[in-house]
Amino acid sequence: MKIFVVGGGSGFGCTLVRAALAAGHQVAYSTSSATDAFDGQTDLAVTGCDLTQSGQVDVLSDAIRGFAPDRLVLCMIKTHYRPMAEQTATSIDEEVTFNVAVPITLANAYAACRPDGSMTFMLSHICFLYNPGFALYKAGKDALDSFAKSLQFEYPRLKVLRVYPGAMRTGFVTNTGYAGAKVFPAAEPALWAARVLSRDSGVMMAVRDIPFLIMTRLLPFRLQKILFQIIFGLLRRK
Repeated sequence: MKIFVVGGGSGFGCTLVRAALAAGHQVAYSTSSATDAFDGQTDLAVTGCDLTQSGQVDVLSDAIRGFAPDRLVLCMIKTHYRPMAEQTATSIDEEVTFNVAVPITLANAYAACRPDGSMTFMLSHICFLYNPGFALYKAGKDALDSFAKSLQFEYPRLKVLRVYPGAMRTGFVTNTGYAGAKVFPAAEPALWAARVLSRDSGVMMAVRDIPFLIMTRLLPFRLQKILFQIIFGLLRRK
């Protein structure tokens, strides 16, 4: 199988690329990193691009179409702990563009040329949680989640896998100040990589997040707010 991993040069994406290669897949990936984690490896196609720069999204879209993968995996991420009171118009625009507009543009380019292909959206369990300081990040993941669901109605033959992992041991926790890691220990990325490669459609999440899924889908928001305030009040004491 031909797999293209957007954001495969670091973090979970890098682990996924290694796992896909080990499983015998033909892999291509994109990276904005100046240092190549796979330097010298000849069985890889790499597209270097900084998706925060104008025109680079079109470059990557062309690379995806040119590779014609059987499966596209979107696992790029841009986030940091920042309360909304500290956000500026520029920081809001940058994060929303990178976390929402860019992956939607890439997904649309792939679906148009491979309407019978497979697409994986690396989302987050924050879709089922509320975490102070991550309102903008959650908004982006929620938007991408809705897009992934809606896309299947426009391309009924397209296989879509929506993945909702928690924090992983990739530097995400220390780099972002993610408080939820005090309750949910960071997982090994290799375990999630193996799970992602085992399926190409449906929904994938950790069992421990199911209570939060139920809570945010069934309880009135006022009650959700009280419960999460209690949870994060306890976290601040740790």
